[in-house]
Amino acid sequence: MRQFTYLIIACSFVLSMLISWGIYNRIASPLGQLKNAMKGLIGGDYDIRLHTRRKDEFGYLMDSYNRMAEHQKHLIQDHYEQQLRIARTELTFLQSQINPHFLYNTLNSIYWTAQNYEAEEISEMVLNLSHFFRLSLHKGQDTFTVEETITHLSYYLRVQQIRFLHCFQVVYEIHEETKTIPVLKLLLQPLVENAVIHGLEQMKSNGLLVISSFLQQGKLMITVQDNGSGISGQRLQSIYQVIQEIDGKTAPFSFLESPGKELYGLRNVCSRMKMFYGSDAHIRFESQLGVGTTVTLELPLSSTTDE
Repeated sequence: MRQFTYLIIACSFVLSMLISWGIYNRIASPLGQLKNAMKGLIGGDYDIRLHTRRKDEFGYLMDSYNRMAEHQKHLIQDHYEQQLRIARTELTFLQSQINPHFLYNTLNSIYWTAQNYEAEEISEMVLNLSHFFRLSLHKGQDTFTVEETITHLSYYLRVQQIRFLHCFQVVYEIHEETKTIPVLKLLLQPLVENAVIHGLEQMKSNGLLVISSFLQQGKLMITVQDNGSGISGQRLQSIYQVIQEIDGKTAPFSFLESPGKELYGLRNVCSRMKMFYGSDAHIRFESQLGVGTTVTLELPLSSTTDE
């Protein structure tokens, strides 16, 4: 009986140790791993992963933790990258404001110097250029009215007319009902610049640039038309590809990420137009070699009036 009692005690001890080890291995150990992983996650370590082949509830919890940690890591990375982009954009904007302030103050000094030397054409160019940069800041606002946009463009075009010895004239056909409608700042300037440099620069005389605005089917239509050299079919195809590329982007800073250096002004216009007005805004090109080019902006009135 004594030996049998000792045997029962020994067996009970071994069995209790086995049961304890099993409980620890099946319950306490995975709970401890989950606890340590959660502490690390709270502390900012999103690279901790739990490795298990278990198919029970603890296996499900560990797999769920791994997916949650991976998801949180991506969310934080995306948020950080977006904030970094916004910070860089704001910094660029603030830096870009310094240069025009310095520039138009310097231009005013040059203007008065030119006046003293009776260089009328130089002083007029400098004065118009100074007005152009001063209005470009526009107290930090994002939009001009159509009327203010035309005034802004007129300063730039006057400089170009003097530069090209008045080889082209400018006609404004602005309908009265469109004058007070807000338009994104500097949206037309790259288009007008392209019309002058690439369309009218080669003409010695009789150049014509027509800028018009009117309402049509709930949209503000703005056209920039020249009778210059026109655009070849191959070049038009490249322009259409850039427009389709921008239309296919979904990220808010897709223009900044664009690797293309060609057609920079067009990429700028299309990207800002899409970001500001949405997918209902469109840009159309019509051109013929030796005849001229017409660029049309279609801006939804719902977006312009909301602004």
